[in-house]
Amino acid sequence: RAYYISSTDHPEHLDRTDVALKECLADLDKSEDPSIEEYQQLRWMCLALYKKRKATNDELLKILLPLIDDSALDEDAIQDILLELRGISRSHSDIVSQALQRLLQRTLQSVDGHPVADKVLFALVMHMRTVPDHDTCINAIRAALDEVAACEGYNFDRTCAFAFLTTFWQFGDHYYDRKRWSHAADWYLLGTNPVFEVAADVTGSKCLRKAALCRINDKEYASAKILIGQCPTTEAPTCYLKFLVAVNQSLFSVSS
Repeated sequence: RAYYISSTDHPEHLDRTDVALKECLADLDKSEDPSIEEYQQLRWMCLALYKKRKATNDELLKILLPLIDDSALDEDAIQDILLELRGISRSHSDIVSQALQRLLQRTLQSVDGHPVADKVLFALVMHMRTVPDHDTCINAIRAALDEVAACEGYNFDRTCAFAFLTTFWQFGDHYYDRKRWSHAADWYLLGTNPVFEVAADVTGSKCLRKAALCRINDKEYASAKILIGQCPTTEAPTCYLKFLVAVNQSLFSVSS
């Protein structure tokens, strides 16, 4: 610790810090209880050192994953990890994605982690939103939602479900306003995941209709019909979309 603190004035002390930490971590690897607080503090210090030295992705991941695996699952501990990941999200986006996925798995594996699982999932959603590749973003979020939905003994309450759905709709609306129909539809369709079953009576058909309208605007009428077919036929907005598809298909047939 003294070497690390003094490294601001004596950069060569970073090397000495690195050597000392590696010796301590070697002992940690042999320990029967690597989760004790002293060892976690060593990992935090090692992470701080690696950040200061602009370490490689592999070096960061080698510290982050054990730090997550052996972390306590109370809100303070999880918040500390989320703040740390947020701080390196721009410079190490792929590492943060992997770490958040691992942290979500960790919170779902134990009942103790369930109270904070939604916070980790939300952090993952917000981080993946910054990933330039749209398919990578959507696939990662969809996989995370599937994992939450498959977790026995864990379910969203309606308030939590609506918070996520509102976020997805906002992102979908962002792309819809820019006429990027396919991207918008992908965000809307995230809201049909089984994890949101608790709110499906209100939002399920709404998500499908939003996505169907995107398909109509994109002239993907067959895809739109499939989505509309999953909505209640007695609802007026569904009937309107059916009519819209029929009209557009007729116009398309005439023009071709």
